[in-house]
Amino acid sequence: ERAEGLRAARAAALRAAGDAWLAIGERPRARAAYAQAAEMGASDLSFRLLAAADELPPANMPMANLRQAIAALPLRVLRPFGDVYLRLRGDDRPTLQRLLAAARQDSDSTQVERLREALSKASAPETTSPETPQSPIVLVGVPAAADLDRWVLGGPSLSRRLLPLLAASPDLLAPGDRTRHWSALLLAEDPTSPEVAEVTALIDGLGRRFGGVERKLTDMIYYTPDRFDGFLRAAAVWQRVERPREACVQRVRAARWRDDPEDPTWRDAIACTRGDPGAGDWRAIRQYVLDRAPEEKREALAASLDSGDNPSSAPVARPAP
Repeated sequence: ERAEGLRAARAAALRAAGDAWLAIGERPRARAAYAQAAEMGASDLSFRLLAAADELPPANMPMANLRQAIAALPLRVLRPFGDVYLRLRGDDRPTLQRLLAAARQDSDSTQVERLREALSKASAPETTSPETPQSPIVLVGVPAAADLDRWVLGGPSLSRRLLPLLAASPDLLAPGDRTRHWSALLLAEDPTSPEVAEVTALIDGLGRRFGGVERKLTDMIYYTPDRFDGFLRAAAVWQRVERPREACVQRVRAARWRDDPEDPTWRDAIACTRGDPGAGDWRAIRQYVLDRAPEEKREALAASLDSGDNPSSAPVARPAP
């Protein structure tokens, strides 16, 4: 009875494992995980199996199914689904924006232009009431400091309790034997987790162990499915541990990875290299961006880069945990 009760949870976990393998390009392992998920009765596997087999989606795939696939699949496998969605003239803005993120990650300038054109024609999103400000993270049942170690080790996994706790209580990251012990346990539990690498790099940085920061952030970037996001997360960690030059280098790498002249990350990269020439040559970066831009957009882009205005509302940094 217990096994049967866990069947749905196991099916969902196996399907999520397949998604994780697919996100880093391990299609055979993704297929194996999806096959096990199917045996457990998991749903929403048809488009996942297509992506894992590197097969094209049907040209007449229903629009609702396409939107579901694009929302669920990792960015690196979305191109074929995006081609069908554009061919069917899909105009859902969140779907188009996710496809645009995938095209930028792949440095696919042709697809980026197609998606920008589709977004310019898409209907405006429905007006909604202003969002309610998010409440701070509240963890129920957190004990006093004396019993904290026992509590974080009493959950189904260390990261399940410790990562939200550290996000809610940054003061617990203060350098000391406890945080070094937590760091070692987190890495032993899951050395491939980007979240674990990020927070353990932060622990090292606050303890002024910068070699450890560099090694852990290298792993974090490698295991982050969206490499652009990984560079920006690394920049946020370096900034938080008061190493602005290393943070600037990561911003330059993020901009180069996406390689879109209209990406606002270039503005950030130019601004920080102006302030610290040791991180890069801002004049060379500026010229590189303008050379990549269409001729008719260069004048406006140059003015934007020189003034520091963001040509887009996209975020340029990600806060550290």
